[in-house]
Amino acid sequence: MMPFLKCSRIFKEIIEVHVPYEFIIREFWTNATVECQFTPLEIHSIVQKKKVIIIEALIREVQDFKDSPNDPVKLDEKLVKGCFQKMGYNGYINATSYAKSYVSRPYKFLIHVVIQCLGHIKVDYDIALDYLVSAIVALCWNLQFNFSTMFLSNMKSNICDTGWLMYPRFLQLVNDNQHKDLEK
Repeated sequence: MMPFLKCSRIFKEIIEVHVPYEFIIREFWTNATVECQFTPLEIHSIVQKKKVIIIEALIREVQDFKDSPNDPVKLDEKLVKGCFQKMGYNGYINATSYAKSYVSRPYKFLIHVVIQCLGHIKVDYDIALDYLVSAIVALCWNLQFNFSTMFLSNMKSNICDTGWLMYPRFLQLVNDNQHKDLEK
């Protein structure tokens, strides 16, 4: 599975070691707002009195997902079901989410990595929700998928719903990229 992941478009997200500083990430999420009047969507925040702006293009650049704005964010349901059947999925196949415990061992690891690195919920690391299921299928079959839009959408919903300190390594990368002089 590791050689497969090394060739995947999420390799940088899962392997790059970048130490996040909790106080920086906490300050980002505390001050984060969604700027809906801008097209495309922007997330604005203040960290150590410096403005941080996150847009889809920045996510694409920093994470190196190798996706494009025209790539789909959700794959066809038949394609998803077919892929999970080929993974040996033995759970309820007509669901909007899939449990990693119902797939064969190599795919459990892949699903676990995707849920941990790209998921936006802080509980239940056994369930891959519909957007993650599409991402998993895209990785398995090397299909085009817009990881950057998914990332930004998850960040937006986090601001509106929970305020959880999600994507800490990514946010530290962004903060370091935009403001190299942040106190650590």
